Amino acid sequence: MPQEATNRNINTVAVNAPVMSVVIAAYNDKEHLPDAMMSVLNQTLRAIELIVVDDASTDGTYETAKAIALTDDRVQVLRMEKNTGGAGAPRNRGISAAVGEYVTFLDSDDHLERHACANLARAGLRDGSDVVLGKVRRFDVKTQKASGWYHRLFIEPRTLDSVEEFPDIAMDTSISKACRREFLEQNVLTFPEDIHYEDLVFAAEVYQSAKKITLITDITYIWNLYPEATRKSITHQRDSINNLDFRIEALNRIFTAIDAQHPLFHRQLLKKVIVHDAQLYVNDIVDLHNDEFALQIIDRLIPLLNQVPIEIIQELEFQRRLIVAAVLSKSPKLIREAMETLRLESDISGDLSEANQQYIWEREAISANSDTALAISLVTFPKRDLDSIPWHQFRYRHTLLNMKRLGNNRLRIIGRTEDPINSLARLTDASWTVRIYERAGLRRFWTFPLESTFDEATRTYRWESTVSMPTIPDTATLPRMSVRIDITLGPARNIRPLIVTRRLRWKRFKLDPTGWHSWLFNSKYQPYATLNSALAFRPSPVNERRKQLRTGIKLVTYAHLLRERYRYDTSVKHESKFTRMAYALFRLLPMNPKTVLVETNMGQSPYDSPGEIRLELEKTSQLTVEQVRSDLAGSTTGFGSNVVRKNSWQYYHRLATSKYLIDNQTLPRFYKKRAGQIYVQTWHGIPLKKMGLDQFSNQVVSKAKIEEFRERNSYWDYLTTPSLYFAKVFTRAFETSAKALPTGSPRNDRLVNPNPATVTAARTAIGVDFDRKSVLYAPTFRDGHRGPVALELDLDLWVQEMADQYQLLLRPHYLNSISVPRHLRQHVIDTSNIADTTSVLLAADLVITDYSSIMFDYATLDRPQVLYTYDLDRYSSAKRGTYFDVRNYSPGPLTFDQQSLMARVREQSESDTYSRQRSSFREKFCGVEPGDSAMQTVATVWGREK
Repeated sequence: MPQEATNRNINTVAVNAPVMSVVIAAYNDKEHLPDAMMSVLNQTLRAIELIVVDDASTDGTYETAKAIALTDDRVQVLRMEKNTGGAGAPRNRGISAAVGEYVTFLDSDDHLERHACANLARAGLRDGSDVVLGKVRRFDVKTQKASGWYHRLFIEPRTLDSVEEFPDIAMDTSISKACRREFLEQNVLTFPEDIHYEDLVFAAEVYQSAKKITLITDITYIWNLYPEATRKSITHQRDSINNLDFRIEALNRIFTAIDAQHPLFHRQLLKKVIVHDAQLYVNDIVDLHNDEFALQIIDRLIPLLNQVPIEIIQELEFQRRLIVAAVLSKSPKLIREAMETLRLESDISGDLSEANQQYIWEREAISANSDTALAISLVTFPKRDLDSIPWHQFRYRHTLLNMKRLGNNRLRIIGRTEDPINSLARLTDASWTVRIYERAGLRRFWTFPLESTFDEATRTYRWESTVSMPTIPDTATLPRMSVRIDITLGPARNIRPLIVTRRLRWKRFKLDPTGWHSWLFNSKYQPYATLNSALAFRPSPVNERRKQLRTGIKLVTYAHLLRERYRYDTSVKHESKFTRMAYALFRLLPMNPKTVLVETNMGQSPYDSPGEIRLELEKTSQLTVEQVRSDLAGSTTGFGSNVVRKNSWQYYHRLATSKYLIDNQTLPRFYKKRAGQIYVQTWHGIPLKKMGLDQFSNQVVSKAKIEEFRERNSYWDYLTTPSLYFAKVFTRAFETSAKALPTGSPRNDRLVNPNPATVTAARTAIGVDFDRKSVLYAPTFRDGHRGPVALELDLDLWVQEMADQYQLLLRPHYLNSISVPRHLRQHVIDTSNIADTTSVLLAADLVITDYSSIMFDYATLDRPQVLYTYDLDRYSSAKRGTYFDVRNYSPGPLTFDQQSLMARVREQSESDTYSRQRSSFREKFCGVEPGDSAMQTVATVWGREK
């Protein structure tokens, strides 16, 4: 392309000299075509032309397009003499009529993003590219939800001199790309007109011929997904076997067309056959439940898969290899089992045998129906791929076998749980329960014990449980209820749905909650299978007369809900005037001298120092000790039997009437301490970052806020004091006169000289690999970064270089969340769902942190630490600041990039050269933990009152 063309400003181009031609091929789509056309005409780039080619429609599509063309002279409407049966010929006619420098395509029921033409043209003219690609966003018209389409290809902008530089773009076969018109003409690139899936062939030939390709990160195309009953495009009618024949013909043409100059592109296209093309029809085998049709699909897929070299298949993740083997075995049943694994419905389903530290999936079934040597090689994979996934994150398959209605609002549920790698069988102390919970309204839950027996030969549990509906239903909302199987060991819990695989007459199992108000309201529940085949319950339908009666009696039944709403309702906005008024009224009630209210991390955890004190009180006193639980808590584990729901009316009542309050952070702003109340503040760690008034000194803070801060701190009667350093900096920063409790942190009691059995129990509960060392990475919270965060750690690189010897445990701050990619789960464990930090510390052989208070707690164990301070200069110079410079005082070596971090981890885990420095750090900042701080706290605060 001439240089002057690439430097032009697209906004200065005259409208009669279009930069972008947009071609729409339409057939019998007068309903959607106007919206598609207007998405083009409303582009921010005005220098466009729109060419609509009607494929001899019979519903007025042509006339609709002509009417719009009369309103804008940039529109040209053409018509095919007769229907061609596909989009290839109409698009080719549009290309021939185009005069723009670039040509792009749009289906008549899709849309262009408003800046699409401008972004595509600007990038193309800038780089002189033959092809420009942007992101495609898929939009589900029914659910109104959007999703990406191979967005990983567009993480960063790229300019390629050949498709060989980034052959992954073979995965994007959408028509959304913009092609330089002269490039198409010079290479005689057109859509095939005699087959469907012509866009696959066109995309492959365009990629192969292009001398320069640009990828931009902007969304350019909106691909609308319509319910199948409403609309099916030609290439989405996969319930016809002809559809697969068309795709196979298109793929064969592609393989014939790709020349020897593009081996990497060819290889990627072959890989695409497995991960995309064949996968579409494997999905249909699973979803359509028609074995006769499934066998027709299989007969056509096998020759296609045989074109893919075995070495390419062997490089794929084992879940995809299982699917290939299942297809080759001609078994719809095995295909469905393999798809459960790929869809993450279970980590593995079906029979597993073992040989030479490897698992072999469905060996007998695979061998019976396929080339044994090839198929067995595909279903053989290292045991570590499954064994290293921690049990609490393993996706077990729980299957409903049957149900029996027992009467009196009771239902017997019979099920089976597969334990393919015996990981559950090794958890001798785990507890199993069935949990039913409301998905809306009060969001209550109920748990029921589960009786199980284990069959070692089949590695399956058969179990039964008797469940019932609540005696006081939430008549205000009548929510649906989900069913989950909970397996709990210590602080860890595995939560999975109960899958329905057989058709049942659900009305036979309808439950009728007892109680006259339930009878009056007729709030019956019956089970059903969700769209994901999970067992759930929903209210039985009633007639119009009953609906009218319900409206009339709601006030009567609502009165019986008051007790439940007192305990569970959190719908009233926190800190509202109504909440403050209710709290003020509760303060008029007498104080209960025997009640202790315990809150940890604003109700999101039952552990830390408040939890340890609660356990000691429950063991040694006659007091009523209640633990606050927030709806944000990831688990119910560890909260005990006396739970107060955060922000419920019961919570406000207890704040006002409990004599004793234990907290490690802060209570609601409206809380005012009553005369005679005792407030124990344990805080949540030794600080490195400046806090309180020390933090405010570097910020613009109102005088009123500072005074409120001082008043709230004045409520504290007792303060946990881990060390002299803590006493010095914390007391000053919070200007508190609270009495210092005996030296030590209750939360660290279990870290003091733990015996091997305690460590083993923690490692077992967390599910670490005993054959590798466990390295915990626990970064601190960074101001202004709540919610999901990206780690400054390349997990793929870590696994590649460290996974043989080290398993990585991740623990973000509780205000943050992370996501571990599926293919790394056996090497990287997300421990954020385990609320008990102490158990995680016990399980770790070495800790990586930065500025987190975990460095002080972990020092109690006297195990190696490495600090990953990649942003030290920025963090040190931030407004908040720190109490000391970790370059001068540190429990371990400082590292500033991942390579040096990994080198230091290896070094310290093998030789621990910083033991002396760590001892000095512990003495200066951490103090000496006595190991009985919870006991001493209870003795100091309660004494004889227990």
